[in-house]
Amino acid sequence: MEKRRRGWRRAAQTDSLCGQLVGHFPVCGWLRVAAAFAKRVINAVTRTWKEPVENGAIRSFLEEIAARVKKQDPAQGTWDVSGDKARVWVDASGLALGVALEGGGSIIEDASWLRPDDAQHINMAQLDAVIRGLNLALSRRMNSVELMTDSSTVSRWVSGGLSGKARLRTKASGEMLIRRRVATVLSLVKEYDLQLTVTLVGEQQGGRTDSVSQKWLAALAAPREDVCAAIADLDIKRLIARVHHDTGHPGVRRTLYFARRLNPIVCRRTVRQTVGDCQ
Repeated sequence: MEKRRRGWRRAAQTDSLCGQLVGHFPVCGWLRVAAAFAKRVINAVTRTWKEPVENGAIRSFLEEIAARVKKQDPAQGTWDVSGDKARVWVDASGLALGVALEGGGSIIEDASWLRPDDAQHINMAQLDAVIRGLNLALSRRMNSVELMTDSSTVSRWVSGGLSGKARLRTKASGEMLIRRRVATVLSLVKEYDLQLTVTLVGEQQGGRTDSVSQKWLAALAAPREDVCAAIADLDIKRLIARVHHDTGHPGVRRTLYFARRLNPIVCRRTVRQTVGDCQ
């Protein structure tokens, strides 16, 4: 990566470089989601593939990835593990879904997927991670799988579905979507004659594959202060007030989310002020 710094000048070259870092390795750990996140933010600030990447925060983020990979490359481990028993570690964050497949005491494959910019509850994302984790285990022809999750809610839902003794109970607005995901898990178990057990854990194995440092999330997502001051005009405040009213007067975070879907340059400071002035 050090030899290809000049490739960072254009969006297409930078995107290609991020893909090459993780595209051919079964285990990449934190690097997989970091590279995917870098590609997302590069696409957000450029309009064409030939446009140069001039954002200072993005370039600093790429520099840090390069330094960390050079110091400790996460693409390592025992990948040729045999057998039909495995542990599947699943997790989800506001940014991504993460899955790691453990066999013979070693992580033999991991994967992560960036979440779309939607308002889906974290428990729904956790269930999506469970389904993707089971698919990963089945692709390796595993017959006995121990599902490792740090979500007590997801553990209860899946365990209850497997035992058939407990009915799924939730007051969430996406109840039917939750039921459909649990039904998908049960269908996989039945179709492939899978021996599935669920274990509730407190910490994920092998590092998180679903998160990026909060420092970089803040630096790459937040608009510059001078831009924020320039857009804090009457039209922006009217937009925020309308969104705040139409969505049922939520808090600052939810109002900011919905307002940015209509106008990406809305800043938190203006939202906080508008919500505070709401009677």
